[in-house]
Amino acid sequence: MHVFSAQPVSHRLAIIVLSVMLLCLSFVVVASADTSDAAPDSLTVEQAVAAAPAAPSLPPQGPFLAVPNDDRAGCTTDYTVTTAPGCVLGDPNGTRTVVLWGDSHAWMWLPAFDAIGKNSQTQVLEFTKSSCGPPDMRIWLDRFRRPYTECDEFRRFVEDRIATLHPDMVVLTGAVKGVRVVDNGHGSDQGVEEAWATGLASTLQAVVPYTGQTVILGDIAYPVGDPSDCLSAHASNFHACDTPRSGTIDEYGLQSGVFDDHNKREQQVAQQNGVQYVDVTRWLCTDTTCPAVVGALQVYRDYFHLSPNYVTWLSNALGQEIGLIR
Repeated sequence: MHVFSAQPVSHRLAIIVLSVMLLCLSFVVVASADTSDAAPDSLTVEQAVAAAPAAPSLPPQGPFLAVPNDDRAGCTTDYTVTTAPGCVLGDPNGTRTVVLWGDSHAWMWLPAFDAIGKNSQTQVLEFTKSSCGPPDMRIWLDRFRRPYTECDEFRRFVEDRIATLHPDMVVLTGAVKGVRVVDNGHGSDQGVEEAWATGLASTLQAVVPYTGQTVILGDIAYPVGDPSDCLSAHASNFHACDTPRSGTIDEYGLQSGVFDDHNKREQQVAQQNGVQYVDVTRWLCTDTTCPAVVGALQVYRDYFHLSPNYVTWLSNALGQEIGLIR
């Protein structure tokens, strides 16, 4: 059944008109992705997400934008490395300093923070490490089949750098999907949420005294399948690539969709420690659906990350949310 066959003609027409308007806006943003000036505010993003499940056809998809640090060696710390240079994005001569700290999900947000920094006289220092989120917890590294001790060392390094820098803001973010904890010399899925909450509180207590503002950027919704492959295979029925908000199991046996319980727990930790929490799922999902395409933009890069085009489109909404853009 067509997605809006049961709706009145006038309502269907309104949805189509809104979808076309949002599609045009998305193309404008991609064309000027080095600035957040053309990026929409949060309400407009949420309206675009709401309209996406009823979009009648798949618009042409342009190539992915480059992530700002992709050609700068050492900016993202590899598995066995325990320090980082703190590569600068945004405005290198900015009057404010923001530290962006986390795993590949912090790296994923670099296009937005680069645009935000350039538009707000803010230099952004990147401290990212593969598969190493900010919470102070012992992680099992499946790649090497051992405890991820380098992650422990990297956290201490970043905490020391923050204590020295006294930045105006620290933004922390990390991916919980697939994380396992160390349990009797093995990796375990049990107790991850408890360890994450306790570890996040510990990290905040170490960071908050040395920064003017601390922000936890919540986890994203995860797609059920590889987005590019799915959209290529279902161009005539691209809504087959949408993911239910409640989630399902992907081909790797991992949960997809929105991790609502995890996000609520992170928000509670943020409130208990007097820091800001930003729920990003409203920019990705309706109450029931997480679209694969919003306007003219593919939302996801792969199973775990948003596309750089979509992240750039979110820069103004994010910048306003955390108070860097007025």
